[in-house]
Amino acid sequence: IHNDYINSAINNKNTYELLKQFDKIWFVSKSCENAFLCKYQAFKGKTDYLNDCLDIQRINKLSVEQCDLKRRDCLNIVSVSRLSPEKAHIRTLHILKQLKEKGYKFFWHIIGDGPEKDKIKRTITQLDIGDCVEMYGAKENPYPYIKQSDLLMLNSINESFGIVLIESMLLNTPIFTTNTVSAMEIVGENGIVCDNNSNAIYM
Repeated sequence: IHNDYINSAINNKNTYELLKQFDKIWFVSKSCENAFLCKYQAFKGKTDYLNDCLDIQRINKLSVEQCDLKRRDCLNIVSVSRLSPEKAHIRTLHILKQLKEKGYKFFWHIIGDGPEKDKIKRTITQLDIGDCVEMYGAKENPYPYIKQSDLLMLNSINESFGIVLIESMLLNTPIFTTNTVSAMEIVGENGIVCDNNSNAIYM
């Protein structure tokens, strides 16, 4: 199970009945497994977890390639994710609008594509923050963008096992993330994990 089962669309009666037919259920993180077992204790003894594997040498090699990151003379923040509701780009834009009004200097580089692409573009225009946000679309090699940024931000509402957090750690880019199911398990003391609400992100 490669998601936060409790807070995802697959948490329904049909999926529950299907899972009962399996001898073993594997999760992508210990936190995902624990969350599942807290609600469905009947599956105790039938679950386990295995973290995603990453090719460290490949990531480091790809990270030194050229990219079109438009660095600014300020805090350069990067996000690499699908442009979909659970990734909370719209929420983040409204928070950044407040920070801009407070006089903070930053530039948010958004890497990715998805169903909320047009909505995100419209929101950037409506909030008048086009001077501190850039959308690059999907990138086959996102690693140079992560490596060349000052901060990796992942403000998801739901996230099972944020691989981009591990990639950022490998590339020595500091992390700011919301407290999704596996955030503390991955990040620990290697970044900032804040409560998953707008006020906490803003503060």
